[in-house]
Amino acid sequence: MKYILQTLLFFSFSLLFSQKYDNNWVLGFPPYSVINFEQGTVDSIHSFNYNQFLLSSSTVSSYTGELLYFSDGIEVRDKNGNTIEHGNEFLFGHEDSVNYFPGEAYLQGALLLPMPESDSLYYYFHMATVGNQVYQANRLFYSIIDATANSSGGSVISQNNLLIDTFITDAMMGLCKHANGKDWWLLKPKFSSNTFFRFLIRANGVIEGPFIQNIGITFKDPDWKGQMVFTVNGDKMVTGTGLGPSELFDFDRCTGLLSNSKYFSAIDGSYIVGAIGCSFSANGRYIYATMDSFKLYQLDTYSTNIDSSKFLLIRNPPAAFHRLFYHQLTPEGEIYIAGHGAPTPISVIHYPDSAGLACGLDTFSFNPFYGNITFGMPCFPHYRTPTCAAYAADAGRDTTVCDSLLNLSVGIALGKPTVDSVVYNWSSPNDLSFGGSTQAQVILHPAHTATYILHIQDTCTHPTYSCTERWDTVTITVTNNCNPTASPQTPVGGLKDRIQIMPNPAHDYVNVVIDKNMSGSMLTVTDVTGRVVLVVYLNTQYSQLNTSRFAKGIYFVTVKNKDGEWKEKLVVE
Repeated sequence: MKYILQTLLFFSFSLLFSQKYDNNWVLGFPPYSVINFEQGTVDSIHSFNYNQFLLSSSTVSSYTGELLYFSDGIEVRDKNGNTIEHGNEFLFGHEDSVNYFPGEAYLQGALLLPMPESDSLYYYFHMATVGNQVYQANRLFYSIIDATANSSGGSVISQNNLLIDTFITDAMMGLCKHANGKDWWLLKPKFSSNTFFRFLIRANGVIEGPFIQNIGITFKDPDWKGQMVFTVNGDKMVTGTGLGPSELFDFDRCTGLLSNSKYFSAIDGSYIVGAIGCSFSANGRYIYATMDSFKLYQLDTYSTNIDSSKFLLIRNPPAAFHRLFYHQLTPEGEIYIAGHGAPTPISVIHYPDSAGLACGLDTFSFNPFYGNITFGMPCFPHYRTPTCAAYAADAGRDTTVCDSLLNLSVGIALGKPTVDSVVYNWSSPNDLSFGGSTQAQVILHPAHTATYILHIQDTCTHPTYSCTERWDTVTITVTNNCNPTASPQTPVGGLKDRIQIMPNPAHDYVNVVIDKNMSGSMLTVTDVTGRVVLVVYLNTQYSQLNTSRFAKGIYFVTVKNKDGEWKEKLVVE
């Protein structure tokens, strides 16, 4: 299985050190094909049921990677192809028709998801057409599967729980992990509107919502084809129905809100069309979109104009039944693209993080099928989407300084360097001259003793919304006792009025603040034996030295320039 094993070195760590819910893919129709990405094998499931994966297709494995269940949007079956207990009793309305099976015809119409913080319960989200003759989806349900029930054969223990009771798009349903790494967001567009319903699936088993957001363009009918796809990091989402432009949004994993919509499209005859199949590269930079006449494009999300970044990867419309359709990123970082029709081998993008033809598109090259493949390709959320780290608020250490020093241009530095995805807000209850700041670090000239408050917000992807908020305070004591020996942070020597080093004693870092006229000074740090451990040139008024690698002990800091030399003892604890 060359196409499965080719990029194993790149992504195998994610299989070895994390959950393996997407370890197996079931696709085709009886005998079903089963791709196991960890073992690099293709197996089959023989079943006498002739339901096929037309569009809806979802598969879920256990945490350790054993195939559990798969669904075609109509039934849920076990690893042997047998319908699980109550797995064929879902409410579908007109989808029970002999001649029409909208359950199968809904792209991303079914999703299986492990219940957060449970090792035996699984959600099954599914759509239905109930009480109308137009075959437009108008219900969204969830059911719960217990893997330990029915002698561990699995059983649907809670069925047809209503989430949405209005017309919704036939296609497009997506899941993205919350920034806390436990909860999940479920998004579903409303029919013929720019409305998105979203639900928060809590780790405790509670589903909150629907919450409603109106943003972007109106989805157009027919909307039975099209994908909703998130980046692995969860910071962007792309969607489209094939008729009308596709939309790229920024996604905030803290709030579930979309923002900053951008559009891309192609021309197919007299129609403006978007993507009927799409995917993100593993690093999230590139979008791959099947658009007009099943042509495949690459788009660069880093471009200031996403639409103008389109690069055509297939220049000629492929032959009948050899057309690119539904996409899915593999656990190894490749992209598999199903064909439009049967029988059609899978096309593979081997290096989707690379620009243009370097992405390594290999069309119709991988045929794992025991039967025939149809449009369907299993849809998965990105289980390996990382948890957003909580950055600690650090305003600095309480410090005593000489008031004569603060009257100079040096000032005193508070805080630590900027960290991505963190919003900063400084304030002070007793320094009325301080109007606040949104910088990570501030340089102050307090006229009297005051306390300063640092409030930070984790945003994970956006600087607009917050998941976690924390505070820290620092007190600057201003004294007129300017004896150089009164404080180890009081500069002495020929340059004493133009240099400040703090904190001292230090732990992980030391702030160095110099007069603006001292740019270009050389700073040297030596240990007690005279060995030089660090040399830097101070080209800005504020610098931060990393002392975390220094052994605990006493050091000497020397600053030299044309005006003289200044030396200070530094203690690293």
